Amino acid sequence: GNDFDVIKRFSGMLISENSQLSRLVNGMVPLVQDHFVTKLLLGEFQDARSVAACADEIDFAYDPEAERTALCIEIQYYSRMQEGQTETSKSFLLAELKESIRKSFPDTTVWLSHTKPDILACVLHGAPHADVDPKEAAERIKRCLEPFAPYYKATIGIGQTVGSIEELHVSYDSALSML
Repeated sequence: GNDFDVIKRFSGMLISENSQLSRLVNGMVPLVQDHFVTKLLLGEFQDARSVAACADEIDFAYDPEAERTALCIEIQYYSRMQEGQTETSKSFLLAELKESIRKSFPDTTVWLSHTKPDILACVLHGAPHADVDPKEAAERIKRCLEPFAPYYKATIGIGQTVGSIEELHVSYDSALSML
């Protein structure tokens, strides 16, 4: 009876630890995938094969041949607001903005990446059912930015549309140059 109680307690501890580890890993998946998008935007992959290998490793689903356009949002905090802003409050404002942008594209896949301290990149995916062109997307993002006008000024640069995922950095670079 005593050995059985020890085994039962030990198995309960393992299940509890496994559950905690599973929650931790599942919580990290979005961060790893965001980092992957950032690496795509910065051109850190040499070819489609290396993109596919990394995407498989982190369970990142994508269409390798879909057209994509990067839009860059430059965020400049007002100096009067800068003094009262902590990095935490800026993070919350950015999280709210990201959520607002995602909600404004209910039928379109959108990747968001904070590529630089003052740059939020938005990757718009072309698909047969998505009737959102880059200019319309910029208008939607502009509406999302309006509630944040007391905190910062934002500028949107639209990049060129590219035909493969390994060219995404070209779109991002052109969006940056438009700023």
